[in-house]
Amino acid sequence: SLQLMQPKGAIYSVFPTSWPAVNNGYNQAQVSMIVVDGLKIFAYQNTVTAEVRYTVQDVLTQTLLVSDALVSAGAQSPKLANIGSDVFIIYGSGANLEYKRIITTNPSELSSATNLALNFSTVYGNIQTVSTGTKIVVAYCNTNAGQQLSLVSVGLNNIPSTIIDFLGENPTGALDMQITSTGRLLVSWSSATEVKYMLYSANLL
Repeated sequence: SLQLMQPKGAIYSVFPTSWPAVNNGYNQAQVSMIVVDGLKIFAYQNTVTAEVRYTVQDVLTQTLLVSDALVSAGAQSPKLANIGSDVFIIYGSGANLEYKRIITTNPSELSSATNLALNFSTVYGNIQTVSTGTKIVVAYCNTNAGQQLSLVSVGLNNIPSTIIDFLGENPTGALDMQITSTGRLLVSWSSATEVKYMLYSANLL
């Protein structure tokens, strides 16, 4: 059928402005970013020092409230998710899957580390997170041959759920996770030869 262009209104010129959050002589990679309570929060790996670090910036004034602060040495693959004003910085530290928390009213105060799992794969380094509003769900690639996809969750009580492993599923390529409008987890991943997805109830974690 013939495809016709439909008028959608006026076109306006846009001139975006960039605001630096980190400006140093190192390389930043594996960046995760979230906006909570008027704050832009960045977590990233410094590839020179192999540290996970974070920066907090006011959305309106661009003021740096926390500038390139250390989260964990010898760490990788940081991800951010929040439950209200509590922001979780999830990362891999050796074989440990860990997180630390900040609260937006005092973002420079970083909690101590809480362990989620002891079998994080440093080779593939895949982590994805979503918030259900009451808990943080983490998908990651573990070190168990033949069942490398795992899910775990944690809430404000800092008590991790039982880890769920999926036999025969190997997110050794890419890993992604979203939460649907019905509250189910949409997890997708790839290995050397396959791309797969599944729907899983967050209530089972």
